[in-house]
Amino acid sequence: MIRSNTVALMKNKNAVDDLPPLHSTRVLPWQMFTKDFLGLDKKVDDKIKNIINNNLTERIDFRPYTNDNPMTVFETDALLKCCELFRKMHLRHLIVISSEEVGKIVGIITRQDLFKWLDL
Repeated sequence: MIRSNTVALMKNKNAVDDLPPLHSTRVLPWQMFTKDFLGLDKKVDDKIKNIINNNLTERIDFRPYTNDNPMTVFETDALLKCCELFRKMHLRHLIVISSEEVGKIVGIITRQDLFKWLDL
């Protein structure tokens, strides 16, 4: 899902109605956590710590923000392939999966990871 679609989805509160029903009553709806997003880390103060401690067994429904079919590479793929995927697909993250165990995620490569290794 591209970023503009994600932003549009976040603004459309009714879009969550298109998702399949949750199988657990212990999952908190994602709307409880929406605020103006500035991309900044929030300081963990006593109020936040209390919220965390009072909800240790709760879950958050992140399905509106996730991509059901993300781009992936195997842990044995060449760095050149990763760079080309980032460039051609305008990726921010790339999931690395095991070449031996089907579907096992072994890591995530970010654009910042590539910037550290490439001479730009």
